[in-house]
Amino acid sequence: MDKKHNISTIIMLVAGALTVLCGMLSGVPILTILKILLGVLILFLIVGKIVEKIIAKINAQVEETERLAEEEARRIAAEKEAAMQAELEEGQLVQEEEAVTGQV
Repeated sequence: MDKKHNISTIIMLVAGALTVLCGMLSGVPILTILKILLGVLILFLIVGKIVEKIIAKINAQVEETERLAEEEARRIAAEKEAAMQAELEEGQLVQEEEAVTGQV
């Protein structure tokens, strides 16, 4: 599962919108708001990238666990099938021996 998460973009968008909104409501000059906005966007870009890496690492661990569980389930199913096949063959041999013994 190779998904590209846009978490850093969403975090930046929300942080930027809140920064501009708070600045406008407080009556801060536009130039000052833009300077603050630039700093906020850079800060939250970094935070978002860190969050993306953490999520990607967690997803990779989950996928690996799922893969190992699937392999284990397949191995167990193959062992059960082999055991059932061995029992079936053993039962056929016993029937053949009884048939041969009964003929004599």
